[in-house]
Amino acid sequence: MDRTRVIERAHYYYALAIIDFMNRSNGDIFQKDVQNDYSGEQKAEGVWNLLPSNVLFGKSLTWLIQSGLIELTEDDFGPALIQKSEDFDRNWEQI
Repeated sequence: MDRTRVIERAHYYYALAIIDFMNRSNGDIFQKDVQNDYSGEQKAEGVWNLLPSNVLFGKSLTWLIQSGLIELTEDDFGPALIQKSEDFDRNWEQI
């Protein structure tokens, strides 16, 4: 696959990971929880993370908000809380 095409689509893979984690956690989530879920350790290679880019994570959040799938609750003293929108199921089916 062409590098440009990968870069253009990468945030969709992040979005799918966020939605997958939300569905498995059955509740509100934080970015670090999703990133931790998609990371781990291997003896020879050390720590790996499938969602290392905060820029792409942010771009995926923007797309999910614009698609009516999530809402963010900002906090002055902590990370933003990621929540399913009230219309999540309906909007997800349309996508």
